[in-house]
Amino acid sequence: MFILILTLPAYIEEGLWDGFIWKEHTNVFSIFSSLPQIMDISILTFLVPLLALSQSTHYVLDGFIWKLKSSEGK
Repeated sequence: MFILILTLPAYIEEGLWDGFIWKEHTNVFSIFSSLPQIMDISILTFLVPLLALSQSTHYVLDGFIWKLKSSEGK
C-alpha cells in the first residue's frame, strides 16, 4: 500500500505529461492517450509550469531533507 501511495501520483503526473505534451509512450500511459496534445502556446505557458511544480517541490524537499541529515551527523 505504501508503494502504491508513492507511485500513483508519479504515474499520474507522467501520464499527464505524456498525454498533453509528448505523446511518446502511449503504450505505458494508455489511460492518458485520449487526452488532446496541447499545441497552443498560451495554454502551454500555464500547463508546463503546473506539471513541473511537483518535480520542483520534490527536489526542494529532497535537498532540505538531505541537508538536515548531513547536519545531524556533524
